Amino acid sequence: MSLHIKSPGEKPGVYPIAQRGAHLKYLSFTIVELGGNLKEHVFDSGEEEVCLDFYTGPVRVAVAPPEPVLYKLCRPGWAVIVERIPNAQGTRFVCPFCPKSHRVPGPVRGFKKVRRAQWSRLRRVEE
Repeated sequence: MSLHIKSPGEKPGVYPIAQRGAHLKYLSFTIVELGGNLKEHVFDSGEEEVCLDFYTGPVRVAVAPPEPVLYKLCRPGWAVIVERIPNAQGTRFVCPFCPKSHRVPGPVRGFKKVRRAQWSRLRRVEE
């Protein structure tokens, strides 16, 4: 399958071409034409994968990493910092407070002391 689409607008703007689930099963396409009053376009990809192509000139892309998630440990007031990059099996790490190892859904980036109110709202690590 070959898809070649020119920007449908003559002026700068955001032009949705195909929506995932409505027009195509797994993909969505949006053309963003910068220029004039439209100097930048900000969008949130969420968990989606994004492909960017540039044809008319230099473009600066600023990507914000996802916020890490906190999971509570066996000692009150302590949490483990986990990146939001899930792997199929998760990551197993040795707890610094007990002799057991715990499993979390992503890479471990450290430990953090948290307030009691915040700690009680966190999800517990798996044994």
